[in-house]
Amino acid sequence: MLWRAVSRKPDYRVILGATIRQRRKRAELTLEALAEKAELHPNYLGRVERGEEHVSLIALRRLAEALNRNDAFGIQRNSESLREQETPRGKDAKVGH
Repeated sequence: MLWRAVSRKPDYRVILGATIRQRRKRAELTLEALAEKAELHPNYLGRVERGEEHVSLIALRRLAEALNRNDAFGIQRNSESLREQETPRGKDAKVGH
């Protein structure tokens, strides 16, 4: 007999994805427009919104900046540690290919 544990805890990815989708729609942005503003791949952002993808702090900060969120979804926007970890990105550099 196969038994699988069922987690009753809400998955943070689903909660975060729903929050990002809600704020994107409130800002009247399409998924593609937000992805472009945040320099993320649209397919990656779609998976994030559906709760299918883990989100890096760097991607989260990019999304917060693109949505004009000062709190970066609960993470301080001007954190030096995030900026130090972020690799320099060119015009076409996208996260989540």
